[in-house]
Amino acid sequence: MDLVTRDDLRALISYSDGPCVSLYLPGYHSESPRLQDPILLENLLNNASHGLQVTGQSANDIDVLLRPVRQLLENGDFWQHRNDGLAVFVAANLCRTFRVQQKLPELTVVGERFHVKPLLAAFTGNSHFYMLALSLSCPRLFRGSEESLIELEATGMPAGMFQPPGKRPLQGAAAGDHKQALMDYFRRIDEALHTRFLNDPAPVILLCVDAHYPLYCKANSNPALLPAWISGNPDSMTAPDLHKQALAIAVAHFSDAQKAACDQYLALWHTQRASNELSEVLPAALHGRIASLLVAVGVQAWGHLDATTNQAVVSETRKDGDEDLLNLAAIHTYLTGGTVHVVMPGEVPGGGAAAAVFRY
Repeated sequence: MDLVTRDDLRALISYSDGPCVSLYLPGYHSESPRLQDPILLENLLNNASHGLQVTGQSANDIDVLLRPVRQLLENGDFWQHRNDGLAVFVAANLCRTFRVQQKLPELTVVGERFHVKPLLAAFTGNSHFYMLALSLSCPRLFRGSEESLIELEATGMPAGMFQPPGKRPLQGAAAGDHKQALMDYFRRIDEALHTRFLNDPAPVILLCVDAHYPLYCKANSNPALLPAWISGNPDSMTAPDLHKQALAIAVAHFSDAQKAACDQYLALWHTQRASNELSEVLPAALHGRIASLLVAVGVQAWGHLDATTNQAVVSETRKDGDEDLLNLAAIHTYLTGGTVHVVMPGEVPGGGAAAAVFRY
């Protein structure tokens, strides 16, 4: 079970060999609820089985499709130390499980494509962040969310300012130029993280002693490095304290970004540059016109896109061939470079399930 990457998300979005089953389980932070995880997954699988029956799948086909997921119910190792949310995607010849570091709804969706809207929060406007612990002895990179802080392996990251064995100094330190040695060290860290941050522009929070912050800013090439940082010695701080301080900075940043998107929508809602009508939002998403989209998590709007009129047709109750139009709008906004803010239902401005600001 892995953290989902952008490549994973794109693969799920492009998968078209339905039926596709998407299962979401929330995360837990105490021991007792975790014991209920297999029961919860079994309930979601029962929902999926019913949904597959509605689409006309035979009992044997349903059993074959869901069998890889049912095998997880008896896998004790799989359920150990699962504080994060869990996303499961299953279709013909495919079964993937992912850890998800944000709040997830308890949800089962059966359709012709995977339901990825809850995952979009992991890549867009209000989700995870990185924390770089700028230790001179052992720099570390963490991926954080509201729920957890996980240390990551960073390929190419220097082991420390002084390389073992024997603590041999880096270039510059031998001549007594400690500042230059620090700059060399920080540039090596920046270079090691360049590809990761290029593929994931989430905000980065620095943990370091105050004197090192301006030096690292000079070496840094990542525009997502936040101006606020955690002051202290990275080698002497506990994981819970690190998470608490980093989360406070990240929440303020995400709140500002979401508020800016809401304010922009409210400033434009009475013009042709914004809408919360799905009949307008979905075609705009399909044509790459959406600059920012606020969409409610855990809410579905079943329907289809009329090929003749290019308009969204919303069903009062789900019908054969329907798909979640909110999911479709979020997917195409993301794929065409728009910003998607996946928010709680009550946080969508205008009171609907989606609110979009158009590029033109």
